[in-house]
Amino acid sequence: MPDRPLRPVRTHPDLLGLTRDDPFVRWAVPDPFEGAVLAGTGAVAVERQSTHRHGLWLIPLPAGGTSPADGLADLLTGLREEGHVARLGVGSLSIPQPYAAVLAAHFDLAGGGEWDFMWTTSAPASRPGEAALQELDDAADAEELAVFSAEHSPTAEGEPGTGRTVLWLGLRGADGALLAAGGMQRLSSGAPHLAGIVVHGAHRGRGLGAAITAALTRRALAGHGVCTLGVYSANATALSLYRRLGYRTAYPWHSRRLA
Repeated sequence: MPDRPLRPVRTHPDLLGLTRDDPFVRWAVPDPFEGAVLAGTGAVAVERQSTHRHGLWLIPLPAGGTSPADGLADLLTGLREEGHVARLGVGSLSIPQPYAAVLAAHFDLAGGGEWDFMWTTSAPASRPGEAALQELDDAADAEELAVFSAEHSPTAEGEPGTGRTVLWLGLRGADGALLAAGGMQRLSSGAPHLAGIVVHGAHRGRGLGAAITAALTRRALAGHGVCTLGVYSANATALSLYRRLGYRTAYPWHSRRLA
């Protein structure tokens, strides 16, 4: 058993206090919470419910009185032995990548992935090509966007036609065909979140992705003061671009389904 039973955290301000204004908690965790939040001696578990995943974020506490690895181990022990994982019915767990081995030592895991949650509150400078961008329609242009994404970036998660993307920007060539596109969604917290950024394979390296990202980021900042995104950790090119545009990584996540 853990040193002490896990205790519920009741409010978003309480969680921000425990995590010392952690940017992931501030921007990605909704207020009020969408599920349970349980704190151990050195880490906290935040339930996530969405159309895609039902899981737990596992976040080390900066002042837990123990090392992050030990705090997370204590939290995972409590989640398992106190029956919280079974009670909540979660199907996945996400832990910061440096502590992947801690997660594997406590639960039987299946597939998953590594990705960075990034955020910015600083507006990037305008990029060449932005003047030619045009708004696209999530419904009327859904089929075209879906085909474009499937051909040039099958893992993109813009989900055209579902209503999840509230703003699309695209760039068309002289023949009217899409050369690049990207969208802005909303996290359950309400924070803007970029998704579905795709550049035609034959037109990469021309700064089109930077133009789409910069324009969407400034739109998000103008309305909400923050913009977030997720990117696969292995995508060094995208990570470098987002950092140049002012994004910082809140957490590099190691996400795994429960076996």
